[in-house]
Amino acid sequence: MVYYTYLWLREDGSAYYVGKGSGNRAFKRHRGCCALHPPKDRSRILIIELDSEIDAFTVERELISYYGRKDLGTGCLHNLTDGGDGISSVSIETRQKMRNSHLGIKLSAHHRKKQSEARKGVSHSLEHCAAISKAKTGKRKRPHTKQARARISAAIARWWENRHRILQ
Repeated sequence: MVYYTYLWLREDGSAYYVGKGSGNRAFKRHRGCCALHPPKDRSRILIIELDSEIDAFTVERELISYYGRKDLGTGCLHNLTDGGDGISSVSIETRQKMRNSHLGIKLSAHHRKKQSEARKGVSHSLEHCAAISKAKTGKRKRPHTKQARARISAAIARWWENRHRILQ
């Protein structure tokens, strides 16, 4: 699995969020108390690919420390933690423990009925399913333009050049 640290940039080029991710995490809206949105222009998302999850967490902490957090009055980021926390995958042992903790629990008839009603509420008609399918047919994500790739590459190169100052 490829891990990375990412920065979301404002139109003026200043960072407003730093995170760690894998897959398409850098391009998704973040829920929670601050409900952040990624920039609509994907060229304003900088991604630094790293060798391991630990390295990605380390770089995330370094960048948050470097740019500072708004909630603490130390900088421009909307991050609510100093970074390096969280997990991206759950071990098989942990999954088994979670499964075992739920075995044998009997839900009340009222609770089962509410779950059933909730599931029924999300079904779509055949016409609606066909419309969704048609709308998604042939769609693919656009790659970054050459200019955007050059800006991202230059930003990452600058970051790596300045990294020794951040680590001190």
